[in-house]
Order: sequence, then C-alpha cells, then structure tokens
Amino acid sequence: MGSSNPPIEMNSKMQQKDEKNLNQLHLVFGLLFIGSIFLSRQAQKLLPTWNDPEIHLLSLAIAFLWLGTIFHRKVKALDDRCKVLKDRLERAEAKIDWLEREDVKKGKGF
Repeated sequence: MGSSNPPIEMNSKMQQKDEKNLNQLHLVFGLLFIGSIFLSRQAQKLLPTWNDPEIHLLSLAIAFLWLGTIFHRKVKALDDRCKVLKDRLERAEAKIDWLEREDVKKGKGF
C-alpha cells in the first residue's frame, strides 16, 4: 500500500500557495484602501465642490469588497476540503467492502 505522506505534502504545498495568494490579495486590497483615503483627501483639496461623506464611501465599499472576497475564498476552500474528505471516505468504504468480500470468499468472515 502507498504511503500517506505524498497527499499530505501536496496538501501542504497547496496551502502554502493559497496562503501566498491570500497574502497578495491582502496587499492589493490594503493598497487600494490606503489609495482610496489618499484620493478622497486629494479630491477635497483639488475640487472645492467635492463633499465626501464622513464615512468615506469609497473606502467603505473597498473594505466590504475585501471582506466579501476573503469570505468567498474561505467558503470555497472549505467546500473543496469537504469534497476531498467525502471522496476519501467513499474510497475507504469501498476498500472496506472489498476486503470484507475477500474475507468471505476465503471463508474467514467476521
């Protein structure tokens, strides 16, 4: 039988890649958030008629987009993990059934 180490190592590499991508996502949205604050301040200086709301709507929208994207990624990762675990369970059950049938054929039984 094969070792269980390769899937664990592969899963670890996938998690590292996903964390790297998530860190890049945080960096991009963090820069967008800071940029939106800067743009809001510049708009107030350059456009005398600009009246930005106190909550800085652009910053709030980017923050909600950021949270929604992270939530979506986490839910997708959990869904993928559930699918993998379900597949592993089904394969383990099939293997158990096969082993039980082999024991019955050999007359050992349970």
